[in-house]
Amino acid sequence: MNIIFIDIDGPLSSIKPRNEVLIDKGPYQFNIPYTWDIEDCIALNTIVEKTNTKLVLSSDWRFKYSFLQMRKIFENYGINPEYLIDFTTLKFDLSKNITVEDRIKLRSQEILLYVDGNKIQNWVAIDDLNLVNYIGSNHIQVDGYWINDAGKLRDKIDLVIRIFNI
Repeated sequence: MNIIFIDIDGPLSSIKPRNEVLIDKGPYQFNIPYTWDIEDCIALNTIVEKTNTKLVLSSDWRFKYSFLQMRKIFENYGINPEYLIDFTTLKFDLSKNITVEDRIKLRSQEILLYVDGNKIQNWVAIDDLNLVNYIGSNHIQVDGYWINDAGKLRDKIDLVIRIFNI
């Protein structure tokens, strides 16, 4: 199985604008803190469809929203909710202040733990954190909160597809 570990802030949403959005899917009504970039959501859909991948959420959004809520958010932005199959496991206490380097290391460890525990052969992690020192060429860095010169996900469609050798 091909897996994309997906972050939200950066790959699918920019840091601006910060306007709250109502997710209204039948009885499931809740707010998210800001809009997602439609062009990057379309890019993710394209990647998933062309590589037959599934998505595992590695973003901090997994701490605030349930699996069902995240599927509803994906659906709201035109991403097939069935693509999202799981979350990575929590490895740190969010109530404690941690350095950016610690956040990078822990996010990488969570991804690698998932890969090993589920015997995933083909995968990439798309994130604005620079995970390359821990996960190597399986990392695709994009613009976001932590960096602004890596490029947007919409500009990296072909790169991600090549990694899956499709």
